[in-house]
Amino acid sequence: MKKKLSITLPEYERIFRVIHSVSRSFDDRPGASCLFYNTVGALMLEKALKVRARPVMGAAFFRVDDPTATVLSFAAMSDDGSCTSNEDAFHCWVETESHIIDFTAPAYREYLEKIGQRQQLPRKMFQRKKFDMAESHHHLRREGDYFVQANAELTRRSLEKSLQSHAVGDFANICLQWFVRPPKSIKESLSVMNDLHEVVQVRLTPLSVSGAW
Repeated sequence: MKKKLSITLPEYERIFRVIHSVSRSFDDRPGASCLFYNTVGALMLEKALKVRARPVMGAAFFRVDDPTATVLSFAAMSDDGSCTSNEDAFHCWVETESHIIDFTAPAYREYLEKIGQRQQLPRKMFQRKKFDMAESHHHLRREGDYFVQANAELTRRSLEKSLQSHAVGDFANICLQWFVRPPKSIKESLSVMNDLHEVVQVRLTPLSVSGAW
């Protein structure tokens, strides 16, 4: 029997929009922090949707565009073509019992922009079954194909550091407070106190997700 998705597209989009809005308001770095998005995303799956989930770090490869054969890679590559991961070359994703989920997928185009490729990728959901993973990063033949290689030690160190950060905990709580499960309506903004004890309005991003890889 086919296993259903861990979460629906509207649930995925809602989680992405909340995390993206909080991240953009308090972090001025370009792109999307995979560690933040997927650590908080896993927590939201657990707390808000009752889906068992955990963030995992390691090497990751995603084929995102067939016409240009574009593959996003997050890894350290060796001369012999093998891949590894370390603190400077890694990606973070979410694992449920049956699926691999990446809450930074709607921002893949921003990852490409960071390396000088201005490619207007559609903003899609990435949620694929574990048993659909490619044999290796050399076997990504069509859009949506992926390969991930977990690094247990890197995951342990990164999560320990993340859990010790009061800021990450505060932002995660803001996301959980803001999130409302679809189809219920969600507030377009949320009042949040910043480090200077000033109340700021965090507005919900207008970005939407259409379809899935």
